[in-house]
Amino acid sequence: MRSSDMSTLLQRQVRRAAALLEVFGVYLAGSLLTDQLIRHFGIAATNPLDTLSVNTSGSELVTSSRQLLVLYLFQYGGYFLLIIPINWWYRRTGLRDYRSLQK
Repeated sequence: MRSSDMSTLLQRQVRRAAALLEVFGVYLAGSLLTDQLIRHFGIAATNPLDTLSVNTSGSELVTSSRQLLVLYLFQYGGYFLLIIPINWWYRRTGLRDYRSLQK
């Protein structure tokens, strides 16, 4: 292989590794941020699915669904609190570019 081909291949591998590390970083930092948000708002961070059984009533299912919704909102909220600024920094886009995606 020529050195230019090796250089191109190396650059490609470095970009892939950086993208993978970015995803892992957002996942880990988002989890830490989610934990902080849950503590700040005083949410009980228990898994509502652990309390379900065969004899679970309809009202208990509604309560578990609501608890799971709150946990997912905080979890994905923590991720997106990181994803949106990172994407803005990387792409240098503004709000108008996000609005144009909706059309």
